Amino acid sequence: MLRNASRARLAALASALLVLLWVPLALAAPTLTGPWEGWSDGLFKRAAQQKKLVLLDLEARWCHWCHVMDEETYSNQRVAEILNKNFILVRVDQDSRPDLSARYKDYGWPATIIFNSKGEEIEKLSGFQSPDEFLPVLQAAIADPKPREPSQTALSKADVVSSLPDGIRTLVTADHAKAVDREIGGLKTSHRYLDPDSVEFGITRAATGDKENAQWVIKTLDANEKLIDPVWGGVYQYSTRRGWDHPHFEKIMPSQMANIRLYAFAYRVFGEDRYLKDARTVALYLNSFLRGENGAYFTSQDADIVPGQHSDEYFSLGDEDRRARGIPAVDEHQYARENGMAALAMTDLYLTTGETQYLNAATAAAKWVMANRRRPDGGFRHGDGSSEAPYLADTLWMGRGLLALYAATGDRSFLESARQAVDFIRREFPNPEGAGFFSSSPRGSGGLKPAIRLDDNIVLARLANELFRYTGDEQYRATAARALSYAAQRQVLTESISEPGVILAGEELASDPPHVTTVGPKGDAVAQSLFASTRKLPAMYVRREWWDRAEGPMPNPDVQYPALPKAAGFVCANKRCSLPIFAADELRSRIAEVFKPK
Repeated sequence: MLRNASRARLAALASALLVLLWVPLALAAPTLTGPWEGWSDGLFKRAAQQKKLVLLDLEARWCHWCHVMDEETYSNQRVAEILNKNFILVRVDQDSRPDLSARYKDYGWPATIIFNSKGEEIEKLSGFQSPDEFLPVLQAAIADPKPREPSQTALSKADVVSSLPDGIRTLVTADHAKAVDREIGGLKTSHRYLDPDSVEFGITRAATGDKENAQWVIKTLDANEKLIDPVWGGVYQYSTRRGWDHPHFEKIMPSQMANIRLYAFAYRVFGEDRYLKDARTVALYLNSFLRGENGAYFTSQDADIVPGQHSDEYFSLGDEDRRARGIPAVDEHQYARENGMAALAMTDLYLTTGETQYLNAATAAAKWVMANRRRPDGGFRHGDGSSEAPYLADTLWMGRGLLALYAATGDRSFLESARQAVDFIRREFPNPEGAGFFSSSPRGSGGLKPAIRLDDNIVLARLANELFRYTGDEQYRATAARALSYAAQRQVLTESISEPGVILAGEELASDPPHVTTVGPKGDAVAQSLFASTRKLPAMYVRREWWDRAEGPMPNPDVQYPALPKAAGFVCANKRCSLPIFAADELRSRIAEVFKPK
């Protein structure tokens, strides 16, 4: 009874503090274990000197089960005694270290990694561990500190190929068909959410007339609406128990980005107003709760109003009642990675709606990152630390956001910045032994060999290929092939239940995108009208440009457009180009014909 009363008083105090101060209470979680330290380069050398193991608690500020593990496991006397005696204890917010996040994200948060003093992984634990589960694992690691799994070396030595092998396409297609849940939507996993590549693949196929994929996508998009917060907007990260009715309430940037982009894409293909409403609802949350006064975006919002206590009842309340109890903590770090994601999503929504508020938001975020996170060599830092070793994800997602802004505006400064970003990736992150790109620089890795991640390499393959299409520079095609070559290995593809992003990347590398070009001065009203009429394209893989001859040659002059006395639009697809089109309505009609399902 006393314990429950104390908790009630703590909950009331926590809510009051959140209203007044907006503080992340997760930092004050109870623990007997410690002292905790951060990840550092000398970690394993000290472990060898002290004859200790290293335990990495990789958590997230927004993570409910991370709070519970602090409260129930790390505050346990028996756990604390064995940890304090035998381990160097390291705690890292995974959002702050994309290198560690990329390496261990398949283990969820919290991820608990135990290393020996050589930096070899002994155990990798997924999610919450109760004291009774945790203690035997700790004792076994102390008794036998040898690694349990083979290294990634064999996979990293794969040869570079120029296209997706037919056998891999067949394998991935079959795996995806088995993975989709045609009864209730989503993939056949315990967690339900919009898997970005699976849903994009489904919509892309639906746009060509594939009815089976269309049915699954619509079912998935409709079911996922249960994860959209009806009060504040934004989308919860996922639902558990193999259904859509048990959400975890954290709101993280990758989920917001994916939902905005996929619902906007679905609206462009299916024409259903509810999907555009869903995209706008998520964007409203981003701009209301996760955007700073400087125009840059924050990282996430916590799942719990009181750390470690489920918030089902709280999120069932309306706006006024929620605010009376307090607002879950927002992680106000402004990372390059998350802002690249936000810029990409807002640009997609602008292209779908024509509403300049979204373009302005994307531009403001990108320009803030360019001013505050850009490195002199063209890449991007993650956070404030000017000396930190770079992470692939920051430059990768900023590159995607910048290239999207070029397509949306025709502003060549965005294209040049995207080029510099991919050039930096090519120099800093290539695997010298073969295919793929590392998720972080070998510098600053704390003694661990950088990981090569499937999803990073799929995203890079698509970005580099898209940049090749816009510039004609063959080095970007080579970069795309190198990234795809790692992702297209059978052993690598076992990392996930379904990875149709490999098929999308392979198809894009093998084909030219539909190319829609406006030719005319950027100050000309007719040219402006023509360019605006090309916004709402029912595809993700497109090349959209505005050529003002006063700016010099086109970045990729693969089509020779005639000199005309007035502005014109051109649509090129399937190795054919239209005659010049002088009216916006006619240009829209021609685009509709090109994208009409065959």
